[in-house]
Amino acid sequence: MNALIIFVFLAFAGAMIIYGFHISAKREEAWKNTAQRLNLEFVESGWFSKIAMHGMYRGKGVQVRHETETRGSGKHSSTIHFAAISVDLEDSCWGALSLSRHGFGDSIAKFFGGEDLEVGHARFDADFRIKGRLDDRLRQCLNTPAVQSTIRGTSRMYGSFKIEGGKISIREEGMFTCENELTTMIERAIDTAITLDEALSGGGSASEEEADELLFPDVSTRHTDGEEQSSAIW
Repeated sequence: MNALIIFVFLAFAGAMIIYGFHISAKREEAWKNTAQRLNLEFVESGWFSKIAMHGMYRGKGVQVRHETETRGSGKHSSTIHFAAISVDLEDSCWGALSLSRHGFGDSIAKFFGGEDLEVGHARFDADFRIKGRLDDRLRQCLNTPAVQSTIRGTSRMYGSFKIEGGKISIREEGMFTCENELTTMIERAIDTAITLDEALSGGGSASEEEADELLFPDVSTRHTDGEEQSSAIW
């Protein structure tokens, strides 16, 4: 009986290891193909590095990284996988600004007197935390309906959204073994950066309706390969 239990345990562990290698190979192939299609430089995974890609796409500097986090401990621990994308913004004034969604910690900080910068739009100010330096040009840009709609759309689609260090950054949990899914996320980040840069430069940006159509798709179809993907490997 003990031998049977050990055999079943080893078989299960072996199957999980094989599955992990399969998913890793599938993800690496999808990322490599995406990099080739978008003419980005692909960085293969190694002992101390994870897959990534970077370069210029649609006139923007873009960096795409595979990241992991370990949650839990012992036999209850799991490794969570993410795709993280950052896109350079053109104007240097973005480098002095930090914008992210309000979280529970921000509510506590406000209760004890912490103050955020505000653009003057009540709903937007309530939803987003702004720190750093907010000059008149940035304030006017962030008050543009198309810009607010774009920021809302992108932040709702992905688990993490922020403007920091002169870049737009988004991060989403998932295996990202599908090229279309990864490409969609990259395009979304680029579209968001272009909207903000054009609004700031006064070159015109998408209308609020166009921004809504662009950035509020049916997120239930995010996995385009027809397979549900879990980002956790135990």
